[in-house]
Amino acid sequence: MEPSSRLRGGRDKIRGRRVEQIQGHRSEVRRARYARDPTVSRAACQRYYQRNKAEVDARGTIWRRTNGQRSNALNIVSRGKRTGVEVDFSYLLSLVCPEKCPALGTRIAFGCGKDVPLESRASFDRIDSTKGYVRGNVQIISVMANTMKHRASQDQLHRFAQWILGA
Repeated sequence: MEPSSRLRGGRDKIRGRRVEQIQGHRSEVRRARYARDPTVSRAACQRYYQRNKAEVDARGTIWRRTNGQRSNALNIVSRGKRTGVEVDFSYLLSLVCPEKCPALGTRIAFGCGKDVPLESRASFDRIDSTKGYVRGNVQIISVMANTMKHRASQDQLHRFAQWILGA
């Protein structure tokens, strides 16, 4: 046998393929088991989570911190499926986060946890709340600004601002 056809440890390429076939077979077996009884797989996942909760939570937090915009967009997609709101995931990812909130002028960034304080955290905002998260109807503003305009009409916000300013 030629030296190039052997892998480290004296295993040949055929044997390496055999391992891949076995691994593929295992995943097929898992899929079939899940199709027969999803509760068994869910229970196994729950047991794993309970045994490794700190590690699993830490991995999720790290991912959300490094993928803030994608994490927020995935949450919106999930919520959209539950509520029936139309969501254009690729459009949400294509938006560029401004350095400052257009509404409040404060610095903003996508993130979670202690890395980005709540008032500086970026949020996807629907301009017209009767439409979904679709092209032309989404802007990125701070969570604080989004919370302030949540469910309030422009007239209500205007009256509120006048009341705060004492006018």
